[in-house]
Amino acid sequence: MKSLKLFSLAFFSYLLLMLCSHLALKEYSASLNMLPLSLAVILIFYCCFVVGYLRPLYLPSEAVWIAIFLLAVYFARYVVLAPTAVVFLYILLKYEPEFFKKFSWFVFLLGVGVVSSTYLFVGVPLFEYPIRFELTEVLTLSSYLFLTAIAFEQRGRIRSLYFFVSSILLFMSTFRSLLILVFLAYVIPYYLSGKIRMREIFLGVLVGIAVLILSGNLESLLIRVGFTLLIFENLVKISLPFGFYHGSLLLSYSPGRKIAFMFTLARNIYSSFIFGQAVADFGIFGVVEAYLLGAILKRSENDLSSLTVVLSLLIYLIEVGIDAFVLAIMLFFGTIYVEKIDKLGPQFF
Repeated sequence: MKSLKLFSLAFFSYLLLMLCSHLALKEYSASLNMLPLSLAVILIFYCCFVVGYLRPLYLPSEAVWIAIFLLAVYFARYVVLAPTAVVFLYILLKYEPEFFKKFSWFVFLLGVGVVSSTYLFVGVPLFEYPIRFELTEVLTLSSYLFLTAIAFEQRGRIRSLYFFVSSILLFMSTFRSLLILVFLAYVIPYYLSGKIRMREIFLGVLVGIAVLILSGNLESLLIRVGFTLLIFENLVKISLPFGFYHGSLLLSYSPGRKIAFMFTLARNIYSSFIFGQAVADFGIFGVVEAYLLGAILKRSENDLSSLTVVLSLLIYLIEVGIDAFVLAIMLFFGTIYVEKIDKLGPQFF
């Protein structure tokens, strides 16, 4: 239950910020009539998430492998080698189930190589701000690699080194959400192992809010959160009862870009909240996706490192929303990988 408690703390803290933005910044609410319906949708989807956690449906690893491979085939139009990568991962995990634990250094160096070569050949967003939107997908991929390396590294000092280096590299990306992702990967294992308690995390959240208020950055945070609420409200408005995109949003190369294009005809990237994509794609039937996320979280608890990856991603996705790639990552670590680890013996709980 510790993982559900931490996710719920992050979820309702963000929901509270959205309500504050609605009260303090009226321009970030689609309409007075939409707020009650949007809140009802959020709470219903959250309840389905909890049901998935408490009563998870078993997902056979073979079926998950097939689903991931089909997604890779679909995305081959964007990344030609995606299906080959999935096949390679299947073979790798078959012969070395603990690859990520034994070779976390390789995953970390791969992330460093991707982001460093991007900065070298394209530019550094910290110094050339406009290019950050061109590098979103590459930088996000790098952060996923850093997340995995930090989560699976068993040596404390090496984990700290990974966190320090990845934080510097991602700081230069100017994407604060990616910094939060690697921070979560570093901190969550301490909470799950009992070294940090929930009341200490709650106190840290309060201190963080106090710092934002004193530094004058609270309004900018509320503007960002309020804009996410505005996008979610509009998605609810156009998507209920049976969805607007009918799955094409989840399967798009960048759901945030597709949403932004619909609203502005520009190549921006809009955050849509963790349930925004599910509502936009499937309407009321999006609760099935919320249930699936809860089931993945519960299943991942069989291994501390897998749980760290899944829980970090879920908290990170509260704002930015879900796409097929990150869903495949959670399915992999939350079902396939833990099933392999189960055969080697209990690793956690």
